[in-house]
Amino acid sequence: MLTRYEGDREAALVAYNGGPTRADAWIAAGRDDSVLPKETADYYKKVLDRAKVQSFTSQDASSAKVALLRRTDKDASHIDGLQDGFAVKLSRLMDSAPPGIKEGLGIYSGARSVERQRELWQEALKKYGSIDEARRWVAPPGNSQHNHGNAADLGFNGQSLKNAPKEVVQWVHQNAERFGLKFPLANENWHIEDSGTRGGKARPVDPDLDAIPYNRRQQLADWAQSDWTRQTNEQKQQARGSIEVAVNNAPAAIQNTGSYQNAMPTADQFMFAYGPEDGAQRYDQFRAAVDTSEQSYRFQTMPAAEITAAVSAASPVSSGDNAALESRKYEALSKAAAETIKAREADPATYAQRVFPDVAQAWVHAGTTGNYQDALSITASTQQMLGIKNPQLLPKNIATQAVAAYGDPNASGADRMASVAGLVFSTPDQGQRAAIYDQLVKEGMPASMDGVFEAMARGDQGAANRLMEAITVDPAKLPNSRETTPAQITEQVYADVWAPGEIGYTAYGLSYGDASSLERAQRGTDLMNRAVKLRMSRGEDLPAAVEGAKKDIFGDKVVYSGGRGINADLALSPDVDQVAVTDGLEASKARFREALIGQRNAIVARDIPTEGGQRAVIDASTENRIDDILDSGVFVQTGNGIGLRDPYTGQFVAGPDGKPLTVSLESLTAPRPNAAPTTSTPALGNREGIISDMFAPTFESMGGR
Repeated sequence: MLTRYEGDREAALVAYNGGPTRADAWIAAGRDDSVLPKETADYYKKVLDRAKVQSFTSQDASSAKVALLRRTDKDASHIDGLQDGFAVKLSRLMDSAPPGIKEGLGIYSGARSVERQRELWQEALKKYGSIDEARRWVAPPGNSQHNHGNAADLGFNGQSLKNAPKEVVQWVHQNAERFGLKFPLANENWHIEDSGTRGGKARPVDPDLDAIPYNRRQQLADWAQSDWTRQTNEQKQQARGSIEVAVNNAPAAIQNTGSYQNAMPTADQFMFAYGPEDGAQRYDQFRAAVDTSEQSYRFQTMPAAEITAAVSAASPVSSGDNAALESRKYEALSKAAAETIKAREADPATYAQRVFPDVAQAWVHAGTTGNYQDALSITASTQQMLGIKNPQLLPKNIATQAVAAYGDPNASGADRMASVAGLVFSTPDQGQRAAIYDQLVKEGMPASMDGVFEAMARGDQGAANRLMEAITVDPAKLPNSRETTPAQITEQVYADVWAPGEIGYTAYGLSYGDASSLERAQRGTDLMNRAVKLRMSRGEDLPAAVEGAKKDIFGDKVVYSGGRGINADLALSPDVDQVAVTDGLEASKARFREALIGQRNAIVARDIPTEGGQRAVIDASTENRIDDILDSGVFVQTGNGIGLRDPYTGQFVAGPDGKPLTVSLESLTAPRPNAAPTTSTPALGNREGIISDMFAPTFESMGGR
């Protein structure tokens, strides 16, 4: 028949059972089984299935044992000792089970050594009391099919099959024969063996199959083996394709979004597609890549210090088979960490919005209400949590666009001013304004714009307009007064503005002598000179021009030097009650004293033993030093408050947090006596604060910190 149908095994089997006429009609109908008697259709399918079940390769055996090992909690000897054919049949039986049964099937006991069989035999003799009764449950050593690798005890959900639901037991018993297996013991429904044991045939007894001549059966088996191999290779190729899709896309998707929408390939699928050894190695590499991506995704919301610690913890330590894998993981984590930090520092505000939904929502709300204080506060606190070195409150594109609009030579002065002032005054918080100002300066806005913003903050739009014009006009193009030399301008400006005791000297903190104060004074000098020259170009004499420019920059502020035992150098609005300020600063000395005592105690511990009254001497000398600092120290502006400057060290008296201890001007002039110093920001919306209230270049004073 095979010759007649040119090697077509299916047609030959149909002809063998139903005759050539039916086989020819079946082929003509496009292999439509409806033209065949049911017996013939069932026959050719059954014979082909039986032939396929009996065929396997060495790779099939290896894969089967790997799969079975995952279905047992016993040691590997229970699986390794199984005969290859028996292992393949068992694995195929379990894999063909329907959902609900397939997942729970397992090996409760597999191959056993003769020594182990002897132990079980002795236990059975002791338990049952006779050889005959013991043999009903345990075979003597060497006589058990477990010893030969042809038997196993099945389990379900970690227990013996005898405890499994009825439908599970029924299914495996009804389907065992299809896979060349049998349950030979009536009293052990969990004990399964290869069909060839106990005098049986190596495959199920089937009259239809046995009726085929041996040489034809061999041809059929060879064809089945070839067809099985072909189908298996096709399935493996498809599996490899699916796995490659996941390998190429899952790590990137997880690193970017935190998840992968498609199914993740399992270890069994890897081993089926690539074989037990190569598949296991590939799966380990895939899991390492996924684990690294998950860690990289978590980097997005982790503080910088924690990222550094995570990368350090991943440092390679292995010198074994997984050394290369550890190195690759470490390199990937290091790269992800560097990219995360780089993205944060490049545009901190945009990064915070992208990664943290609550920050993004705060900005949406701000756009609706027009009040950006809360959005700026949460942006600041988020960047602080992340450990960003150079925090910025505004998204970089917004700051860049604003500065570009400011620099547009074709725009009006009012529009140019509004492009940046709108951002600075989008919040009433002084610290946030200072941070926005700093960011705009970094993007290219002239630093001297602080004078314009100060004028706007106190409500003097005329002064703001004049100062804006002074900044934007080129001094070299202004008409010069031949009667006034540059040296005379410099001398007059110094005498009226920058000399000790004058408003510029106090407002810009020139007595401090630190880099920040000198930098602010430098830009203030530039703005002052520009404003004076602009006024003189319009006919004002030098004294009037200096006085007018000074008023535009500083308003009506006056120098407060203290009194009644208070040393101060503060720029105050004329409506501030200086008597109340003096009383408030005097009352605040108690808090500054506590801070100084705390510093003293941290240096000279109380529990250090002293001899000969040395402790008393130390206490007395340090108390005198504290009194001297309180009496001789100078109260000056720092950040958003007023601090006490040590006359000996030039440093501010610090609070427990190490930051300058400050008291707000509002608390000094409030009806409450003995206002307590604080390191927190003052009340929002204070438009009467001195210029450094707005533009102190510190991030600690941001709202929400």
